[in-house]
Amino acid sequence: MMTQDIRRLFSQRGFFIWRKRRVNAWNTWRKANQGEEITLYGVDLSKMTLRGVDLESADLRSAEFERADLRSAEFERADLREANFSGADLRGANFRNADLRRAILNEASLENACLMGAQLDGVSLREASMEGLNLRKMNLSGVDLRRARLFDSDFRGSNLSSANLRGAYLGGSNMRRANLKKANLRDADLANVNLREADLTEVDLREANLQLTDFRSADLTEANLRGADLC
Repeated sequence: MMTQDIRRLFSQRGFFIWRKRRVNAWNTWRKANQGEEITLYGVDLSKMTLRGVDLESADLRSAEFERADLRSAEFERADLREANFSGADLRGANFRNADLRRAILNEASLENACLMGAQLDGVSLREASMEGLNLRKMNLSGVDLRRARLFDSDFRGSNLSSANLRGAYLGGSNMRRANLKKANLRDADLANVNLREADLTEVDLREANLQLTDFRSADLTEANLRGADLC
């Protein structure tokens, strides 16, 4: 299948005709043609239903997936730099080892998604739903997670230095030994969060909810806790 044929297949009109039956046909073709390079740079798949679609290793730089249904989609090792997933349903999607640098996932639903090994430099996850995700030992330095819902997530050993978590909901999360140096956690909900042995140097915790937060052996050097709720 030629690149232009693939691009036509993934056009707005093409998928209006395809729907679920055609997604299954596409996945069957992918399995039979695993060495085929898939180049869909800048393709617009906004608001489409692509549940379970196989786009492993595809070139999807600058692609538009705004408000698309991508539940259980396969993006392993895909190039998703600067792609737009704003408001997309990505529950159960696989982004293992994908390149998501500078991608936009604002307000996306990512429950049960896999982000292990993904490159997330400069990614925006504002107001994303990420409850219960395994983000252990991941590099999330400088990532925008403002007002993201991260309840009960696993951040053990992760690098969150300079990350923007202002107003984020982190209740019940495990952040043991996480690097949060210079992170912005102002107004964040950190109730019942495990921050044992975490690096909280110069962290901004103003007006944060710190009820039952575990700070044992954490480094709070020059941390700002003004107005935080510690009771």
